[in-house]
Amino acid sequence: MELETKDFINAYIKYREELEKVSIPNPYLDYDKYVITNDGKGKQWAPFYFMAKDFTRELLNSINQFNTYLGRLIAWNQVMKPYSEHEKLYLLLEFVEPIAKSCLNYPYQIRNRFIFASTHLLHQSNSIKRADWKDDLSKDESIKFNILEKVGAGWSTINQFVGALAVLNDEAFKRISEDYRNKEHHALPPGIEMGITTTISRHPLGDRSVRYGLGGQQPLSLDTIIPGLQDQHNKAVEVFYGYWELIEEQLQIWKAQP
Repeated sequence: MELETKDFINAYIKYREELEKVSIPNPYLDYDKYVITNDGKGKQWAPFYFMAKDFTRELLNSINQFNTYLGRLIAWNQVMKPYSEHEKLYLLLEFVEPIAKSCLNYPYQIRNRFIFASTHLLHQSNSIKRADWKDDLSKDESIKFNILEKVGAGWSTINQFVGALAVLNDEAFKRISEDYRNKEHHALPPGIEMGITTTISRHPLGDRSVRYGLGGQQPLSLDTIIPGLQDQHNKAVEVFYGYWELIEEQLQIWKAQP
């Protein structure tokens, strides 16, 4: 039998009470600490300035939203524990799965947003750093990690930033999450808390033979993935700190222009 409206309301009340107890992974990043003032000079200053303001705001938004959704997921995980499997199914569908899916996608999304933003900004800054600069950056959809490394060559803070970026959405998180983000977009993902998927799996072998597996994907447990998500949020914050140092290095050059 489906839960009645009063049951959903009672569960939501418990969630709001639990949410007040949740200790978020990090304090929210303070927008007022990361302000870019319009006091640079140079032909490409205007594109850089407006991009830097826009990108920095949206990166802060992404990390803080990840923090918010993770707190909500932690609270719901506690609320659901006393419920039966039948009741939990309805709470998952009504409240929890959309939050969990958002959280599982954030590390990949944020990583790529950093690559996109920093590549564009470094490209503009290279106009005053490199004598052979041409406005020939790849199309947005082609901007990947290798393009970032190319345009970032020669900047003293790039290695710290790239190093922090390398552990966001890393292999350890992919193992914990069963590569959920990739499977959700390109295959069939595991369930969240309930359900077994992909009961038959096909495995091509090195000798051109094929092995078929029987058993299926077990669902992801929130108790397992939440610590991994907390770690990823911490890493996203560290990436932002590296990004901001890279921004400050660029701003020094823009403001030193005659």
